Amino acid sequence: MKKIIAVIIAGLIMLQAGTVAYARSQPTVYLHAPSVITSELSEVSVRIKDNSGLMGIKLSVEYPAAQVDVRSIAKGEALNVGDFATDFGEQIGHFQVLWHHTKAVKTNGVLFTFQIQKIADFNCAKIKIAYSREDTFNEKYQNVSLQCNDIELYGTEQKSEQSGSVSEAGAETTLPNPKKGIANEVILKTVEQTLKQQHYASLADVKQKKAFLEAFNANLEKRMGDSSYAMTSFENVQSAYQSAFQGEYIRKIENGMGTAAAQAIISAELKKVQASSVQSVRDRTAFAVAVQQRLISADASLPKMTQNVNTDTVMAILAALYTPQDEVAVDQSNRQKANARSKAPLVVVLLLSGVAIAFLAAWQAKKRKKQR
Repeated sequence: MKKIIAVIIAGLIMLQAGTVAYARSQPTVYLHAPSVITSELSEVSVRIKDNSGLMGIKLSVEYPAAQVDVRSIAKGEALNVGDFATDFGEQIGHFQVLWHHTKAVKTNGVLFTFQIQKIADFNCAKIKIAYSREDTFNEKYQNVSLQCNDIELYGTEQKSEQSGSVSEAGAETTLPNPKKGIANEVILKTVEQTLKQQHYASLADVKQKKAFLEAFNANLEKRMGDSSYAMTSFENVQSAYQSAFQGEYIRKIENGMGTAAAQAIISAELKKVQASSVQSVRDRTAFAVAVQQRLISADASLPKMTQNVNTDTVMAILAALYTPQDEVAVDQSNRQKANARSKAPLVVVLLLSGVAIAFLAAWQAKKRKKQR
């Protein structure tokens, strides 16, 4: 009997340990890059593993702009659905990526990629990646914790003996000025100029994509004074325009009516369609048009989103502007429930362990009584 109870207790302890270990697992976001970065363009991929299911994520990347230059960003296969946006080009040495979808995605692999090249000699430099917990959530709108791993880049084949140390050779004043990303305003004006030259109303109307790309790159070179900013495909132009439009539209809202006024409009339209969030709206096109009309009524200087970008980008703009307090409260309630559910197995284990110990004590007492 003692052996049987000992086995039961051991099994319960193993179950408890397994439950705790499982609760601690979390998705990991990490970077993958060539071992050595040169003056030629190289691709860095931002990847995810152990993806438990995400419906929204916001990541920020920080890089040493005095040593490397980031040129372009493209979404990967893990985010091939939903709304993808970035503020790339607005700041030197830092950019953010925001993605969300109407359904949870559990795909592991590449979230997005960016092109990078060395612009100054260095031994070792670090690219840092972080996430916004408030903007990273699952299908239940519960915040998801991520493990984010930075990466060290090397500028020479001879790696530094001390990982993380950066070569101090050369004074800071001798470093070349880092090249800036293309500003949103430049992207928008260059696209508008090329559309006018090619006699198109919008990018969606473009038929001769190769000719448009060549004209766009020629106009872009004149504005930037550098041919190396040329885009390699018409799809890249579309993606850059969508992101630039989103950034500029949000900036106009912030500098004009303000995000509080825009949020009130979005909230009112959500109530009409009985949706708790922008992501849960069913008729996305009708909702986008309705909100757009009310925003323009409040600020006539705002452009018509639906005439400039696709519905996905419009919804991404509205989602970025809308952060409802009631949703935050629901999220907190959901997290509390999730925490309670995660503790339930542990409580059961402890109760069963207590029952087994009590049973063993009673059995031993009964045995002693018989011996007397």
